[in-house]
Amino acid sequence: IAILAKKPKIDFVWIEVTDRCNLKCIHCYDGSCMQRTARMSVEDFKIVVNELTQMDVKKIQIIGGEPLILDEQLEIMLEYCCNKMDFVEVFTNATMLNENWCRFFRDKKIHVAISVYSYEKAMHEKVTQIEDSFNWTLRGINLLKNYGVKYRVANVLLRDIEIGKCNTELF
Repeated sequence: IAILAKKPKIDFVWIEVTDRCNLKCIHCYDGSCMQRTARMSVEDFKIVVNELTQMDVKKIQIIGGEPLILDEQLEIMLEYCCNKMDFVEVFTNATMLNENWCRFFRDKKIHVAISVYSYEKAMHEKVTQIEDSFNWTLRGINLLKNYGVKYRVANVLLRDIEIGKCNTELF
């Protein structure tokens, strides 16, 4: 058994709250889709967050599947960890964002990370396998901008998918 000279410091964690997703991305490690049903209970989420705070973790990212599918359950989870963490971020495909979510994120100072596979509609949708998902993502990004929510775009580089030229006015 190896003994570490220094206890490692964990300051950022990801919590997967569901494997359900409204897209069918070709690269998804989890095979997330609408037919999946796994979801973390609010009670289990609170236990995990409490354990993390005991470990002095200050930053958390909520992932899925698509976390926004959990709707009110996600809101309860986020509300809980906002009171315990210095930084909270939701990783989403942005297709389910609406004004209520944007107001909530703004008011709670929750950051958002967004999957964008290409700046070209056809390429993005080749990955998501859902028609119009590119436009839904753009709509979500515009809502975040309009509400002043801090967000970032994350690109996944995939073989045979051209990322295209970034539209800096939008992203």
